[in-house]
Amino acid sequence: MSNMNTTAAMGIFLNFGLKRMNLELAERNLPAQKGKEVAATLLVAGVRSQGEFSALVINLSEGNLEADVLKEHLVAAFPDAKISDRHGAHYLCHARTGNLKGCRFRPPTANERKRAIKGKSRPKDIEDMTTDEIEKILAKKLAEEAEAKAAAAK
Repeated sequence: MSNMNTTAAMGIFLNFGLKRMNLELAERNLPAQKGKEVAATLLVAGVRSQGEFSALVINLSEGNLEADVLKEHLVAAFPDAKISDRHGAHYLCHARTGNLKGCRFRPPTANERKRAIKGKSRPKDIEDMTTDEIEKILAKKLAEEAEAKAAAAK
Protein backbone atom coordinates (compact mmCIF):
# COMPACT_ATOMS: atom_id res chain seq x y z
CA MET A 1 0.00 0.00 0.00
CA SER A 2 1.26 3.46 -0.84
CA ASN A 3 1.51 6.45 1.46
CA MET A 4 -1.54 8.08 -0.04
CA ASN A 5 -3.28 10.96 1.68
CA THR A 6 -6.79 9.49 1.58
CA THR A 7 -8.43 12.74 2.67
CA ALA A 8 -6.89 14.65 -0.24
CA ALA A 9 -7.74 11.84 -2.66
CA MET A 10 -11.36 11.82 -1.49
CA GLY A 11 -11.51 15.60 -1.95
CA ILE A 12 -10.29 15.20 -5.52
CA PHE A 13 -12.82 12.45 -6.26
CA LEU A 14 -15.68 14.46 -4.74
CA ASN A 15 -15.19 17.07 -7.50
CA PHE A 16 -16.55 14.54 -9.98
CA GLY A 17 -20.19 13.55 -10.35
CA LEU A 18 -21.83 10.61 -8.62
CA LYS A 19 -22.78 9.06 -11.96
CA ARG A 20 -19.14 8.89 -13.05
CA MET A 21 -18.08 7.51 -9.67
CA ASN A 22 -20.77 4.81 -9.86
CA LEU A 23 -19.53 3.84 -13.34
CA GLU A 24 -16.06 3.37 -11.87
CA LEU A 25 -17.50 1.33 -9.00
CA ALA A 26 -19.31 -0.88 -11.53
CA GLU A 27 -16.00 -1.43 -13.35
CA ARG A 28 -14.65 -2.74 -10.04
CA ASN A 29 -17.72 -4.96 -9.45
CA LEU A 30 -18.86 -2.80 -6.54
CA PRO A 31 -22.46 -1.67 -6.00
CA ALA A 32 -23.62 1.79 -7.02
CA GLN A 33 -23.93 4.30 -4.20
CA LYS A 34 -26.44 7.05 -3.48
CA GLY A 35 -23.94 9.38 -1.83
CA LYS A 36 -20.77 10.88 -3.27
CA GLU A 37 -18.87 10.47 0.01
CA VAL A 38 -19.45 6.72 0.19
CA ALA A 39 -18.62 6.28 -3.49
CA ALA A 40 -15.40 8.30 -3.08
CA THR A 41 -14.45 6.26 0.01
CA LEU A 42 -14.86 3.01 -1.91
CA LEU A 43 -12.82 4.33 -4.84
CA VAL A 44 -10.00 5.55 -2.59
CA ALA A 45 -9.90 2.19 -0.81
CA GLY A 46 -9.12 0.45 -4.11
CA VAL A 47 -6.17 2.67 -5.08
CA ARG A 48 -2.77 1.11 -4.44
CA SER A 49 -0.40 3.18 -6.60
CA GLN A 50 0.09 6.48 -8.39
CA GLY A 51 -0.68 4.73 -11.67
CA GLU A 52 -4.03 3.42 -10.40
CA PHE A 53 -4.84 6.85 -8.98
CA SER A 54 -3.97 8.51 -12.30
CA ALA A 55 -6.09 6.03 -14.28
CA LEU A 56 -9.02 6.66 -11.95
CA VAL A 57 -8.73 10.45 -12.24
CA ILE A 58 -8.45 10.21 -16.03
CA ASN A 59 -11.53 7.96 -16.14
CA LEU A 60 -13.52 10.25 -13.84
CA SER A 61 -12.63 13.24 -16.01
CA GLU A 62 -13.39 11.22 -19.16
CA GLY A 63 -9.93 12.07 -20.45
CA ASN A 64 -10.49 15.84 -20.27
CA LEU A 65 -7.49 16.57 -18.11
CA GLU A 66 -4.21 18.39 -18.61
CA ALA A 67 -0.84 17.20 -17.38
CA ASP A 68 -0.34 19.99 -14.84
CA VAL A 69 -3.74 19.32 -13.26
CA LEU A 70 -3.02 15.60 -12.98
CA LYS A 71 0.37 16.40 -11.44
CA GLU A 72 -1.29 18.67 -8.85
CA HIS A 73 -3.72 15.87 -7.97
CA LEU A 74 -0.80 13.44 -7.59
CA VAL A 75 1.10 15.86 -5.35
CA ALA A 76 -1.98 16.30 -3.14
CA ALA A 77 -2.74 12.58 -2.95
CA PHE A 78 0.87 11.45 -2.51
CA PRO A 79 2.57 14.20 -0.47
CA ASP A 80 5.54 12.05 0.60
CA ALA A 81 6.42 10.90 -2.93
CA LYS A 82 8.89 12.67 -5.17
CA ILE A 83 6.63 13.83 -7.99
CA SER A 84 8.33 15.75 -10.78
CA ASP A 85 6.79 18.19 -13.22
CA ARG A 86 6.66 15.39 -15.81
CA HIS A 87 4.58 12.93 -13.75
CA GLY A 88 1.23 14.18 -15.08
CA ALA A 89 2.47 14.08 -18.67
CA HIS A 90 3.96 10.62 -18.07
CA TYR A 91 0.65 9.10 -17.00
CA LEU A 92 -1.32 10.91 -19.72
CA CYS A 93 1.10 9.56 -22.33
CA HIS A 94 0.62 6.02 -21.03
CA ALA A 95 -3.15 6.53 -21.13
CA ARG A 96 -2.96 7.72 -24.76
CA THR A 97 -0.96 4.67 -25.82
CA GLY A 98 -3.16 2.23 -23.88
CA ASN A 99 -0.39 1.33 -21.43
CA LEU A 100 -2.03 2.69 -18.27
CA LYS A 101 -3.76 -0.21 -16.59
CA GLY A 102 -7.40 0.47 -15.78
CA CYS A 103 -7.66 3.59 -17.96
CA ARG A 104 -10.61 3.54 -20.38
CA PHE A 105 -10.29 7.02 -21.91
CA ARG A 106 -7.74 8.39 -24.34
CA PRO A 107 -6.86 11.97 -23.34
CA PRO A 108 -6.29 14.33 -26.27
CA THR A 109 -2.80 15.65 -26.95
CA ALA A 110 -2.11 19.36 -26.59
CA ASN A 111 -2.19 19.74 -30.40
CA GLU A 112 -5.51 17.91 -30.64
CA ARG A 113 -6.91 20.18 -27.95
CA LYS A 114 -5.68 23.31 -29.81
CA ARG A 115 -7.17 22.06 -33.10
CA ALA A 116 -10.51 21.41 -31.42
CA ILE A 117 -10.57 24.95 -30.02
CA LYS A 118 -9.55 26.52 -33.35
CA GLY A 119 -12.15 24.51 -35.24
CA LYS A 120 -15.03 25.86 -33.19
CA SER A 121 -16.35 29.18 -34.32
CA ARG A 122 -16.97 31.29 -31.29
CA PRO A 123 -19.72 33.89 -31.57
CA LYS A 124 -18.47 37.42 -31.19
CA ASP A 125 -19.04 39.10 -27.87
CA ILE A 126 -21.05 42.28 -28.17
CA GLU A 127 -18.02 44.19 -26.88
CA ASP A 128 -16.03 42.96 -29.92
CA MET A 129 -18.67 44.05 -32.46
CA THR A 130 -18.75 47.30 -34.33
CA THR A 131 -21.83 49.53 -34.27
CA ASP A 132 -22.62 48.58 -37.87
CA GLU A 133 -22.57 44.86 -37.02
CA ILE A 134 -24.91 45.40 -34.07
CA GLU A 135 -27.28 47.50 -36.21
CA LYS A 136 -27.39 44.78 -38.90
CA ILE A 137 -28.25 42.11 -36.31
CA LEU A 138 -31.00 44.28 -34.80
CA ALA A 139 -32.43 45.12 -38.23
CA LYS A 140 -32.52 41.44 -39.15
CA LYS A 141 -34.28 40.53 -35.90
CA LEU A 142 -36.83 43.33 -36.34
CA ALA A 143 -37.51 42.21 -39.93
CA GLU A 144 -38.02 38.61 -38.77
CA GLU A 145 -40.44 39.75 -36.05
CA ALA A 146 -42.37 41.91 -38.54
CA GLU A 147 -42.66 38.94 -40.94
CA ALA A 148 -43.88 36.70 -38.11
CA LYS A 149 -46.53 39.26 -37.09
CA ALA A 150 -47.68 39.68 -40.70
CA ALA A 151 -47.91 35.89 -41.14
CA ALA A 152 -49.90 35.58 -37.90
CA ALA A 153 -52.31 38.34 -38.96
CA LYS A 154 -53.26 36.52 -42.19
